[in-house]
Amino acid sequence: MGSLVVRFGAFLRRHAAMPSVLLFFAGMFVVSQLSMAVVLEPVGTQRVLELQTTLSPATFAALVEDLFRRGVVEHYIAHYYYDFLHPLWYATLVALLLAGAMNRAGVPAARDGWLLVPFLAGLLDELENALHLYMVIDTANVAPWAVWLGNGAALAKWALLAACLLATATLYLRPRPRSS
Repeated sequence: MGSLVVRFGAFLRRHAAMPSVLLFFAGMFVVSQLSMAVVLEPVGTQRVLELQTTLSPATFAALVEDLFRRGVVEHYIAHYYYDFLHPLWYATLVALLLAGAMNRAGVPAARDGWLLVPFLAGLLDELENALHLYMVIDTANVAPWAVWLGNGAALAKWALLAACLLATATLYLRPRPRSS
């Protein structure tokens, strides 16, 4: 496993210096995010955030029922066409930004394991997506374990991504190491 992390870290660090790679993943992230925003517009940003953050099964069930009542559940389900790929775009982009910051700050390759954190966030997003789809397609599936696991994954995903972006900003703001 260690060798795989070292090779993956070296791969990310090399590609972080390539503007075309960064632009590709940034572009795919933006297109994916905008596509989801357009599809989810009838659902409403507030409703989507409530669905992702509530840890109350009763609240989740009521929010899903509201999607059916308002006739927008198809929009919510349709956004998964984009959302199942979305973690690939943002996890790779964040990992590349973090790798670039680590390069700039002179962080040793022994710390490259941190470059896996954005992908862990992406896996948590996939877990959230799968459980939400499972519960929305059949509201009989709304169960405490599914709400807690799915939305716990969502909250953990956001915390990990926030930590990665904070680390990236901190490393970029640090003075560059002096070469001897």
